[in-house]
Amino acid sequence: MSLSNNTEIILKLQRFCVYQTRCKEDVRQKMIRLNVKEHLHDNIIEKLQENGFIDEADYLTQFTNGKFHFKKWGKQKIKAHLISKKIASEKIEHCLNLIVTDEYIRTINYLIEKKIKELKVQTLTNKRIKISRYLIQKGFAPIDFLPILDSRLE
Repeated sequence: MSLSNNTEIILKLQRFCVYQTRCKEDVRQKMIRLNVKEHLHDNIIEKLQENGFIDEADYLTQFTNGKFHFKKWGKQKIKAHLISKKIASEKIEHCLNLIVTDEYIRTINYLIEKKIKELKVQTLTNKRIKISRYLIQKGFAPIDFLPILDSRLE
């Protein structure tokens, strides 16, 4: 689908941004899908930012909080997804540092308990391996969860 003029493109992208908080990369990918000429991308993104339709700080906060609190993702998985959205490392680190350590540990404990209940009776080593893989897949660093896991499995 090729859009004819800038106004039509901007209106379509404004609706896209209003539906859900977006980052610049989301909007850039949408423009590619809409066959918007590449030389217009930066100008359109700038206009959307000026009018408050794109706010990367807001996007970072909402993305991080949503993925951590609702999907129970760890910092590594959140960071990887934000890097894929081409967000600056300093901004990512700042946002990840806002996750409260107590909440992070509580989440690790919750996920360990949940996984222990799901596992059929197995050897201690197998439980440790399966739970470790699960937590790594969720984006938690072994340095964060292994002490907790070892104390739970004793």
